Amino acid sequence: MMEDRVQELERRLTRAEETITQLSRQVAGTNGVGTQLVAPVRVVNMDGIPLLEISNIHNYAVVRLFDSLGQIAVILGTDDGGGYLAIYDKQGIRVGYLNVESSGARLLIEDHEGEGGVVLFGGNDDGGSISILPKGVREGISLSSTSAGGEVRLYNNTMDEPVIIISASDTGGRVETADVNNDGSL
Repeated sequence: MMEDRVQELERRLTRAEETITQLSRQVAGTNGVGTQLVAPVRVVNMDGIPLLEISNIHNYAVVRLFDSLGQIAVILGTDDGGGYLAIYDKQGIRVGYLNVESSGARLLIEDHEGEGGVVLFGGNDDGGSISILPKGVREGISLSSTSAGGEVRLYNNTMDEPVIIISASDTGGRVETADVNNDGSL
């Protein structure tokens, strides 16, 4: 009889220990899967300078990483198209951007003034394209490809339309030039 009572007390003690362990996990917010945080969350260093922010803006997740001075260095987020990544220089100017668009991915590489650079497009008309953008000009050189062929477009700094187009397709090739001076010269 005494032995039965000791065994019953041991079973009850084991159940109580298990219940205490489960409750402490719930209170700590881990439930066995690590620490759970609710956005917004801001992580700072010992001097109060931000290192990381996690937020939810209009139901889209956004993570911001900061440099040693507390300036935004990287933003990683989600939007209607999928995800995006923005990279900033020490002056806070965006110099790189990768996102998802309806035609596929787009990578934008800019100079330290946020102007000029290179844009790579994936998936345009079952091919891709590269645009080289001089500072202060909307277009410079455009290279694109499709399953039918490829095209090179050259622009001058005064026109939105190309002045030279070189293209090739499965039906042949062509070269077009624009008369920018309206006198027959190029």
